[in-house]
Amino acid sequence: MNTNFSLTSSATVSLTHGKWNLATILLIANTFRYRVAANLAARLESSAIGQSDTTWGIVSVTYSFTDHLGLSVGLSSYQPALDLSYRHLRFPFFDLSGGAAVNNYTQAFVSLSGTL
Repeated sequence: MNTNFSLTSSATVSLTHGKWNLATILLIANTFRYRVAANLAARLESSAIGQSDTTWGIVSVTYSFTDHLGLSVGLSSYQPALDLSYRHLRFPFFDLSGGAAVNNYTQAFVSLSGTL
């Protein structure tokens, strides 16, 4: 079923020194769906999901070559807010759940940006 509505909260911490910038961003999304009973005539399965929470943590380091050109490297992790047992919060910036972080929610990235 489609999401009925959602709330998104974010927090950013950034530290700049000379041409270097360290940034940490945390986004928390709370999505809500109405519970739906099964409807065989419409071929709809029942939905027990009432709320789904996700986090997106980003840590990046940027070096500015000029006022208009920069290179960033970092880690990003978009994942469910709770662990597989739905009892504990996940660490929002890296996937540390499971024996070897089997879900693979964390990615590394490199970005080249320019402005006019």
